[in-house]
Amino acid sequence: MGIDQVEMVDVVMDTGSAWFTLTTIDCTDCTAETYDYTASPYTYSELADSAIEVYYFQNGIDIFGVQSLDWVCITSEVDTCATDHTWVNIQNYAVNVSGLIGFNYDPAAMEWAGLSPAVHYLDSLYDQNIIADKIFGVAL
Repeated sequence: MGIDQVEMVDVVMDTGSAWFTLTTIDCTDCTAETYDYTASPYTYSELADSAIEVYYFQNGIDIFGVQSLDWVCITSEVDTCATDHTWVNIQNYAVNVSGLIGFNYDPAAMEWAGLSPAVHYLDSLYDQNIIADKIFGVAL
């Protein structure tokens, strides 16, 4: 995350949503590792009037956060970064997960709590010529 890839974070690949979400230092009750966006003052910003509350997951967790922009990278190499990628800065999340990266292309999954549709992470990577095709795979 960030212009200098200052922090590596582990996220869960989520095929049920399209948003990239990440807990940050703003999180009041996070038990997982959080992202310190203050280390990326030139790339991190919050969108105005983007506070959200979402009843998320089947286990009844309320999530609070704000839509943000930052560099999101696949690796620690700068040429793998999607710049100005829109994601959700989670400010409460009492589950031991740092975040989710959504890989669902269903339009319903891309609209979340009245926010404008998500900019899909694969679209950001593709539009910035970081990947040649909008394909992802999992290797175990």
